[in-house]
Amino acid sequence: MILFKSDVGSTFMGNIVVDNETKTIFVIFTHCQDPSASPQIWTNYIIASTDDGRSWSDLRNISDQTGARAYKGGPGLGVQKRSPPYVGRLIACGHSQPDSVDGVYCIHSDDHGVTWAVDRPVYGIPYNQTKIEKDFHPNEATLVELPTGDLMVNARNQHHYHCHCRITLISKDGGYTFPIPFITMNEDLPDEGCAAGLATLDNQTLLFTNPDSTSQRYSSLEFCPIPQCRGVTTLVK
Repeated sequence: MILFKSDVGSTFMGNIVVDNETKTIFVIFTHCQDPSASPQIWTNYIIASTDDGRSWSDLRNISDQTGARAYKGGPGLGVQKRSPPYVGRLIACGHSQPDSVDGVYCIHSDDHGVTWAVDRPVYGIPYNQTKIEKDFHPNEATLVELPTGDLMVNARNQHHYHCHCRITLISKDGGYTFPIPFITMNEDLPDEGCAAGLATLDNQTLLFTNPDSTSQRYSSLEFCPIPQCRGVTTLVK
């Protein structure tokens, strides 16, 4: 995640995505020149490195591909698909703003980061209205690919819909959609309502870290054998 604020605007919420075929590291982030403006105007950028971060390309504005709204990626890494469907696809997930139209969505590239497309969001409910406590509002998102080829997103439950816990979303079509039958509330993962981390370990285990509390922000680390985490099965401690 990137967070930087100054008198020349705000830049934050980024993804790092690695293309293992071309050995390219991409960083995707969003910038608002005037955070005090109403409405705020955000620009989405990408930079790339082909030498393990020793040097970087010029900034490239991809707002014509991702839209003019903020793409607040992550926190966390994107993925490159290793299993069907869409082997080789680069995928990053995040959320947007303002809160009235916020929700989790992914962007993807099928040409090694040259162009990017926006996938279907899972919007907060009610849509285009100010959210209040207990409304459904998936927010900051972290992403992994499961051995089945499914994508698992674990998201911040911004307004504590159903419980003070995490939200898990599953996509079976490379990030295009996260159907309602594959969205679950992780009651066994207490959460105060903030960012978390999710990663795979040796294709055998998921690593998950978040504040294991409904009221405080201190970290804990959970392990989940992937066979128990496939599909819509909740993460377990």
